[in-house]
Amino acid sequence: MSPSAIDITPPGVTMEKPTKSNIGVYTNPNHDLWVAEAQPSVERVAKGDSLKPGEVTVGVKSTGICGSDVHFWHAGCIGPMIVKDTHILGHESAGVVLAVHPSVDNGLLRRYVNHPASWCHKIGNMSFEDGAMLEPLSVALAAMQRSGVRLGDPVLICGAGPIGLISLLCCQAAGACPLVITDIDEGRLKFAKKIVPSVTTHKVERVSPEESAKAIVALFGGIEPAVALECTGVESSISAAIWAAKFGGKVFVIGVGKNEMNIPFMRLSVKEIDLQFQYRYSNTWPRAIRLVQAGIIDMKKLVTHRFQLEDAVKAFETAADAKTGAIKLPGRTARRFESTTTKDAASKTSQTASEYKSKASEGLSRVASSAGPAISGAAKGLGNAMGKIGGRTGRLIAFIERQVPLTVYYARVGFELSRLVFQGQKMSPPPVSTFQSYFQRVVQGARNPGPFFAQTANSLQQLRSLSTAKWAAGGVVFAELLGFFTVGEMIGRVKLVGYRGETESHH
Repeated sequence: MSPSAIDITPPGVTMEKPTKSNIGVYTNPNHDLWVAEAQPSVERVAKGDSLKPGEVTVGVKSTGICGSDVHFWHAGCIGPMIVKDTHILGHESAGVVLAVHPSVDNGLLRRYVNHPASWCHKIGNMSFEDGAMLEPLSVALAAMQRSGVRLGDPVLICGAGPIGLISLLCCQAAGACPLVITDIDEGRLKFAKKIVPSVTTHKVERVSPEESAKAIVALFGGIEPAVALECTGVESSISAAIWAAKFGGKVFVIGVGKNEMNIPFMRLSVKEIDLQFQYRYSNTWPRAIRLVQAGIIDMKKLVTHRFQLEDAVKAFETAADAKTGAIKLPGRTARRFESTTTKDAASKTSQTASEYKSKASEGLSRVASSAGPAISGAAKGLGNAMGKIGGRTGRLIAFIERQVPLTVYYARVGFELSRLVFQGQKMSPPPVSTFQSYFQRVVQGARNPGPFFAQTANSLQQLRSLSTAKWAAGGVVFAELLGFFTVGEMIGRVKLVGYRGETESHH
């Protein structure tokens, strides 16, 4: 929030009486998530004796789950901000003032939180949902102001999560055209087209950033975008935006990403592209309130799910799962949700492994569809078994599943390098049936490991008997592979396969 003067409650107006116990949504360094009692207590709220000079007590009526909330829960940090102790989540809220410290002569806005009165904003007859959505709108407005989007500018928006979609609404209201929005999820792109029919959508494929940029520019009709609003914080997406931007253009990064990244530096230099970043915002709330009250920006369509505060754990699980189709509640990042505060609750709820099991099963289904009939039956059986696992084993499965993208990436690097060697030596790769026969041997070996160990011993003996000339030839082939691509290019720039890392995060 940003500071703004607010009128004192008019004489004769009775403030709402607090009646429900105060509860909050907690996480900790162990990545637990639960609902429990919070401070100030309802008794102290009623008395007003917990307030410090300049504070008001706000009864929260609607709160959005932000992508950063999910990230703090899952990862325990965002850059230098680390969850070191028990921590209450949430920062996208709207509510009513329940108590005012005697020192407050101007104030208004925001179950219960003591908050500086000068940092609260009066929203009038605006709904609490719209009030909670003012926070992500403020992020987009700050990006619009600092990036300098102007009437008629061709603008690229990377990421169709809540921040990307609200940025899209702002760009449309500002008269920017044409507009192109990208995402890896077809459902989000359809949602973007629904709220802004004039936008052109682009589904990001697993190709290099340069190739992705070419496809994006083609959607602009050959025009390179003057401004790219990057709302994912994902390395490959930022790189694609840089490759797409025009000479003297700007890539404005709103999304939050990993601590270190590789970017096409010389592309920025040669094209004189400005690379700019945003972390927060300031003095945007009065402008955001005016835009919503005037009907210029309508964010009601973005609220896709609603939960009671007591069901916050379920809300977070839904927000963290892209398959739910969640966009917002009001909050921001791809996947936000709204929580309303109406019932008592103080029981601690433990996190389940359902999300992890579904992700692991999805990964197995991909393997089964591409590896051939030799292993598809085994993969399906294992997927069904995983669906019944929870607790520590479920968390172990989740850890293994998180290694899948890296494994797939390095496997594809090896495939691409092998393909180049085959082409260079004018060799033909073996047929698919050959690979399937090898998989069958692996399965048979697992069932009867005796011959496998004997064969391993024979292989080791063969390696020992190799001549110096053969070892030298193998070294030459290895050196040739390194000659094609340096280690930095394979692992860092990811030009071959475009591995994109973790799910994007936002403010």
